[in-house]
Amino acid sequence: AEWALRTGNHQLAIASVTAAKRWDALDYRFPLSFLNLYRSHAQTSGVALSYLYGISRQESMLNPTVRSPVGAVGLMQLMPSTAALVAKKNGYRYKGSGTLTDPDLNIRFGSAYLRELLGKFSQNRVLASAGYNAGPGRVLRWTSHDGIRRDAGMYIENIPFLETRGYVQRVLLYAAIYEKLLTGRNVPVLTERERNFSY
Repeated sequence: AEWALRTGNHQLAIASVTAAKRWDALDYRFPLSFLNLYRSHAQTSGVALSYLYGISRQESMLNPTVRSPVGAVGLMQLMPSTAALVAKKNGYRYKGSGTLTDPDLNIRFGSAYLRELLGKFSQNRVLASAGYNAGPGRVLRWTSHDGIRRDAGMYIENIPFLETRGYVQRVLLYAAIYEKLLTGRNVPVLTERERNFSY
């Protein structure tokens, strides 16, 4: 695991300590790869650094060159069509999916997209995370419009897609772990606003 982390093979480092059941090896399980890039784009986008890391850890295990079977690319697993829309809305240059393996570009586009989702969903990471995974249109359909208040736990457990349900839970947990690693502070998985939000 140490060799893998030193050589930048974060997927192997994570897999090694997980296979060895070294649950307390947080530095290996949650590496702070590309910290300067993440920090810069967190500041520019206004998206919390720990949240960017939580998304990236779940999406790619911090592997900048990984491609999913459905075509998502890079650290934040951007779909080329999403990247093109982000580029258009933000005035970014985008030369196609081959450029999404560049960590700087991928984090810039991913953080801009998360900023957009957080804006759409009242700065709520539960809804923004679900939107990042399943698409914002689905999240709008899954959110109650009948005036009945549902708490975060009930909302997450009733997400129709099993993958998205697990995704949201892991991203928020990983963000809390990254907050501890980055700042030394223990924070709840959900903010008070997210806990009190009417889903």
